[in-house]
Amino acid sequence: MDVARGGRFETVPPRYPENAVYSYDDESCDYACQVTEFTYWAVSSLAGSRECQEGPMKSRTSGN
Repeated sequence: MDVARGGRFETVPPRYPENAVYSYDDESCDYACQVTEFTYWAVSSLAGSRECQEGPMKSRTSGN
């Protein structure tokens, strides 16, 4: 998670680095919570469960 966020942040930073590929801005979520959120999104993306939610949105926004 630290690599994906561009560094280790115990709390939500005012701005994530440009090289961050993952960010999470819920200030009520401590570091352990952020690890859980990152793991959930990573596993669900790798499992393909995000595709059904993104597919229809992409076709609606692309004009297809």
